[in-house]
Amino acid sequence: MSTVWFFGDSFVYGDGCKPWNEYYSKVDKPTPLWTTQIASYLECEERNLSKPGASNMEILRTFLRTFPDIQEDHTVYIQSTFATRLELILPRNKIINLELGISTNSDEISKGRKLSAIEFLHEWFLPNLNDWDTYWSALFETCLNLHKGKGLFIPYKKVVYQFETINNLFPDINDHHWSFKGHNQMTSFVLKNLE
Repeated sequence: MSTVWFFGDSFVYGDGCKPWNEYYSKVDKPTPLWTTQIASYLECEERNLSKPGASNMEILRTFLRTFPDIQEDHTVYIQSTFATRLELILPRNKIINLELGISTNSDEISKGRKLSAIEFLHEWFLPNLNDWDTYWSALFETCLNLHKGKGLFIPYKKVVYQFETINNLFPDINDHHWSFKGHNQMTSFVLKNLE
């Protein structure tokens, strides 16, 4: 049996629609996540190496580390994430996601450094966000071209805000990830665009 590989962030991982999520318990008949639907359609084994909160650097690193295991008859799907998710290397080679480090109560980054990071993002990233998205898209397209088989790269902007979300259905649940209907919509989108 062939394999379909998925690389991305929480939208590829399936956050919000896992059995431990609040939304899951409110749905009578949960449907499979979009990645599972794609694997089933292609009659492939699903290998989802996505991670909630992953930066583009982490997605790229995961793909490159996995690349030797990807065979020509395998299918590859890569989805980028928000360019503002940057990684920093702290002492002892610990890598942290700058955006998540700022938004959490992490003690690893002092308040002053968090403010400096926010200023850095505001001054250097936000005004050039489209350029950063173009940069990451070019890198992911290049990586996908290393694979001689079937594959698809989707920039997050094309899909993240396009499909039904959990908080569209349940405003009391603070979750911006796709609902099960959103997963079905994503499946249709991918099948239309998969080479």
